[in-house]
Amino acid sequence: MTHSSLIIMLLSILFCFGTCVLAVLLLRSNSSKDKLLAEMQAALRSLQGSDLTGDNAPNTEQDTTFFEENLRSAEITTKLQQPRLTVQQNSNSSSAPERYRYIQSLLTKGLSAEDIASTLSMSLHETTQIIALIRIATPRQLDAAAPPRPSTNESNIQSRLVPATEQAVLQAVSQVPSLPQQSVVVRRSIKLARWLKLRASSVSLRKQGGREPPRNPLPNKTSLLCDPLSGYT
Repeated sequence: MTHSSLIIMLLSILFCFGTCVLAVLLLRSNSSKDKLLAEMQAALRSLQGSDLTGDNAPNTEQDTTFFEENLRSAEITTKLQQPRLTVQQNSNSSSAPERYRYIQSLLTKGLSAEDIASTLSMSLHETTQIIALIRIATPRQLDAAAPPRPSTNESNIQSRLVPATEQAVLQAVSQVPSLPQQSVVVRRSIKLARWLKLRASSVSLRKQGGREPPRNPLPNKTSLLCDPLSGYT
């Protein structure tokens, strides 16, 4: 055998020995790793079992009860917020102003358009238009609620009864000696009413005198002349 062949054989033997040594080392390391994995899995399983049956079990129950309470409170808040949402939706919808709603009530009470406009601080044109629309919508209700107008006969009867009522009031006041101040006030008010009545009647007579002829004209002079008596002719 030559020198080169011996070197090749030695190298091959060393290579085989090294591969065997490496294989043995790898097997040992793998076995140790497998043992570690098995121990870790056992430890994890033991920890999971202790969590389910040990001190951590009440914590899980508390967590579930807390979640249920939060869910109930959320449901209650949503139920309470539903009416608010409906109110907001209704408020966002177009609706008539509040003062327009008072016009119908004032009409039923018998107020005129000018009085309604002054009380609600509105323009007369606007109030007349709204009143016309209300009368078109509900004519029967307004006719039934309107106060009846007094006739001419009733007004004449009331004007005739005014002095009698004034006399009755004066007699009633005079019969109450314990209230002298009230009687004086009532008498003054009655005198004031009479004075205003006379003034109004005088103004109306002046207006009528300027337009209409006098109701009782003076008699003619021919009607005043008498025939001479038979004995004196």
